Amino acid sequence: MILLEQNYRSTQNILDVARAVIDRNRNRTPKALHTELGRGEMATVFEAFDERYEASEVLERIRQLRTENDLDYKDFAVMYRTNAQSRAMEHAFVGKIPYVLVGGVGFYKRREVI
Repeated sequence: MILLEQNYRSTQNILDVARAVIDRNRNRTPKALHTELGRGEMATVFEAFDERYEASEVLERIRQLRTENDLDYKDFAVMYRTNAQSRAMEHAFVGKIPYVLVGGVGFYKRREVI
C-alpha cells in the first residue's frame, strides 16, 4: 500500500481540520497529511440549525469577503458533503450571485424537479 500524504493545494491548517473530521472514521487507514504551503489562516467553525440558514450564511460570508478583500466570485468555492445540500445553496445563490455547479447536476435542472 502506498499512501499519498503530501497535499499540493491546501495549507496545513486546512489539512489538520480535514484530518480531524476524517479521523472519526474508524475504518480508514491513518495518514499524516502534510504540505509545503505553510500553516495558512485558521479555519472558522460555523454551526447552522438548518440547511437554509447555513446557505444564507455562506452567501453573506462570500459577500463580506468580496467587499473586504476586493475578491471576485471566481475566488470562492463552496464544497458540501452530499448532493442533497445543493438545493439550499442553489436556492440561496440563484438571482443573487453568479455560480457554477461542478461535478453534478443542479437541483433545479434535474429531470425529477418540475
